[in-house]
Amino acid sequence: GYSLAGRGLLGELPRPQYDRSNDAGTIVVDIVVDARGRVTDARIRVSGSEGSAASNANLRRSAVEAARKASFEAVAKAGNQQGYIVYYFRQR
Repeated sequence: GYSLAGRGLLGELPRPQYDRSNDAGTIVVDIVVDARGRVTDARIRVSGSEGSAASNANLRRSAVEAARKASFEAVAKAGNQQGYIVYYFRQR
């Protein structure tokens, strides 16, 4: 899921690559989106991220990479907007 103050997602959220660790949990990625709907910055949010997935450097990196590929609706006003994307990793 994601939150970006009413702006819609274009397409689907890109899925992060899952490694062979079988770690599970939640990773929250804080994002900054420009007026054109492009993610210009993505960083792991420590609070809210939990489980073994949150401590897995490969899964954290994969979540950030996926978040950077997300596209949102453009807005008429200039400036950046902050939001977040939540990724859920389950054991296979």
